[in-house]
Amino acid sequence: MVKKAAQATPNRLLRAARKEQGWTQQQVADRIGAPFPLNISRWENGTASPSAYYLERLCQLFGKNVSELGMSQLADELPEKLAPRPVAPHEQQGSRAVQQSSQRETGPPPVDPGMETLPSARNPFFLGREDVLARLRHLWQPGQTSALNQLQAISGLGGVGKTQVALEYAYRYALDYQAVLWVRADSREALVSGLLSIAHALSLPQRDERDQGAIVAAVKGWLRQHTGWLLILDNADDPTLLPEFLPAPLRGHVLLTTRAQALGRLAARIEIEPLDLDTGPLLLLRRAGLLALDAPLAQAEPSEWQEAVRLSQELGGLPLALDQAGAYLEETGCGLPQYLELYRSHRTGLLRHRGGVVSDHPDPVATTWSLSFGLVESRSALAADLLRLCAVLYPDAMPEELFLQGAAHLGPTLAVLQTGPLAFNQALAVIGSYSLLRRNSREHTLSMHRLVQAVLFDAMSTEEREQWCKRAIAALNAVFPGVWDQGWEQWEQCGRLLPHVLTLAAVTVPQTQGLELASLLTRAADYLLHRAQYTQAESFYQRALSMCEQTLGRDHAQVSLPLYGLANLYREQGRFEQAEPLLQRALHLWETLGQEHPEIPCPLNNLAILYFEQGKYAQVEPLLQRDLHLKEQALGPEHPKLTFLLNNLAVLYCEQGQYERAEPLLLRALRIGEQAYGPEHPDVALPLNNLADCYQELGRFEWAEPLYQRALRIGEQRLGRDHPRIAFPLHGLADLYRAQGRYEQAEPLYQRALAIRQQQLGTHHPATGEILHDVACFYELRNQPEQALASYQQALAIREQRLGPQHPRTRDTRTRYAGLLRASGRAEEAAALEAASS
Repeated sequence: MVKKAAQATPNRLLRAARKEQGWTQQQVADRIGAPFPLNISRWENGTASPSAYYLERLCQLFGKNVSELGMSQLADELPEKLAPRPVAPHEQQGSRAVQQSSQRETGPPPVDPGMETLPSARNPFFLGREDVLARLRHLWQPGQTSALNQLQAISGLGGVGKTQVALEYAYRYALDYQAVLWVRADSREALVSGLLSIAHALSLPQRDERDQGAIVAAVKGWLRQHTGWLLILDNADDPTLLPEFLPAPLRGHVLLTTRAQALGRLAARIEIEPLDLDTGPLLLLRRAGLLALDAPLAQAEPSEWQEAVRLSQELGGLPLALDQAGAYLEETGCGLPQYLELYRSHRTGLLRHRGGVVSDHPDPVATTWSLSFGLVESRSALAADLLRLCAVLYPDAMPEELFLQGAAHLGPTLAVLQTGPLAFNQALAVIGSYSLLRRNSREHTLSMHRLVQAVLFDAMSTEEREQWCKRAIAALNAVFPGVWDQGWEQWEQCGRLLPHVLTLAAVTVPQTQGLELASLLTRAADYLLHRAQYTQAESFYQRALSMCEQTLGRDHAQVSLPLYGLANLYREQGRFEQAEPLLQRALHLWETLGQEHPEIPCPLNNLAILYFEQGKYAQVEPLLQRDLHLKEQALGPEHPKLTFLLNNLAVLYCEQGQYERAEPLLLRALRIGEQAYGPEHPDVALPLNNLADCYQELGRFEWAEPLYQRALRIGEQRLGRDHPRIAFPLHGLADLYRAQGRYEQAEPLYQRALAIRQQQLGTHHPATGEILHDVACFYELRNQPEQALASYQQALAIREQRLGPQHPRTRDTRTRYAGLLRASGRAEEAAALEAASS
């Protein structure tokens, strides 16, 4: 931390060294592990001096000695010629990061594999808890993987410092692990998001897949296959969420932080108590700048120590409250006795205001926050409003682009953020002075402690909460990408914003805000549908549709957006009887209002796909031809929106055996897609696969195989190995190998395609029945009648239920099944099967 400077003489050499590198004070703070850029500012202004800990790191960072940095008066605190002091094993991680950052790069310093998932830099004010750290160290000796000790939980009340203990353990013993991984675990969505970040940190091949379930499975697979890792699940207050995301068996160490007391057999629990009357006052004095970071207790002024003990007692030894109080003292210089008096008077008022109602946040946190927020508000209305906005968002990883790009929707005070990041940075500097927000400059996100957020939220009136929820919803709506138009390239941005959508969706919103929220839920549902997260997407679509209908009526243009999305979701899931009336209704809205409202999506193509999947082929071509004609007239013959229409029309012709009509359409779709998106785009894989199908039916096997392989490679790289679309080239390639007699290559492809369909779409989806039918044909061809009969039986059950008994594909399966039954000497069963369908 800092020592009091004898005289406030600006340190121009330190400032010049920073300017020479082109670094901001925030970047220097990040590189040496200082908690706030305010420290750097004070060292440059001469109002404070760095401790030996930070002085050494500054010298290493800039490649200069203490005299060259204008701090020769502190030379005695460093080894001769600035030889780095011996670094303990638990400090090597931080030391190595500083050495890497000293190479005068203007970008962020390199991070060890896996360490970038840690939520913040090491806490230089961390004190005590050595008994807890020693216990964990004893249980988790290097190389030890005892199943009894692998999962440990740090528990305790909010604000007691559970997260900081986990963070200190991670940094102290990082070199004992192959990877140190951090996941927010307060909800299922947070767990999924955290594992997606881990996939990127570990550079897993599946990290960019469309299907989030496949990415989660890949991370769990990595954890199963590797040893020597540490996984920290922070804020795991609902232990029932965890088993789904934990690998079995555990081959590394898992550390939970939780307020839960009852963990059952999930984990051994280590209770964290408030700080004692030695450690609490010491933390307060260091945080307030009244003691240097490495100064022992004996150097404290007796009077200051006595006041610190009293204040620590008042704050209940809670590190969060002590940190806020120390930040206030450092920033204002008001002195411990005055702060104690302020604290007591504010506490009485707050308790009276709250009426003695028991809440989730302790009184010390509420009172220290109240004092700090009052000063923030007096210094900067912008900073105060920024905190109010953060109170209604998800507390972790708030993307900075939400504040900057959505500023026009955030009220008159925050509207200034439209002009650029300067005002934003100034507001954060004020807030950072009081430890009310943390900034991750590498990820460009903000985080707020949950207790601080709860106190701030409770302090607002109902009207204020509604106002800030309304503004947050409008800003999210403005920055949330439209995936129908912008595609998979925007998935990462959608993923950053989704937790905040989920948070606001859980808040009761007045009727006047319903339409804005409905629009946001529809955008989020579109993204979730693309990521095959069907359950959450359906919930959002239904809620958005209900809001629009209640506010605008059933026939308004805005109703068409969630209506169209919900219909597509049902169609993708094979729920045809639910999809058709919605698509018919969407078609009516488009035909009635479409000319005046171009934002209404045209459902012709999706209605045609639905009829195709139901075997109503006569109704398919007119819809596709009409849609193609309209789009060619409106957009031109080479527009990328034509690719899906051309592809679908060609698939219809292939199904009808009109291959000579299908081939030129597929070649045209492929050419347009490659020109518009590039040769490796997922939307190019679709015409590739269908062109391969066409060539296979024509017997041009040597043309078909490389197209299937290319489609498979694109899909795996862009969407992931287990995405529903991957089943198409797998299935086609398996059929090709079967036709060529390459049975050993065909069987594993069939099995993999079947597993994807069953896992992603369900065991009763029509697409699952399609693969089961072809698997049965494969086993029949290989003279394996038992396997073939079982597969025919499953395929027939699915097709009769989902497509109907008279669908052409259902009749085909029934005919083949009955024929094999007869050939197997089971003529009566075959006759009964045929009689039941007549």
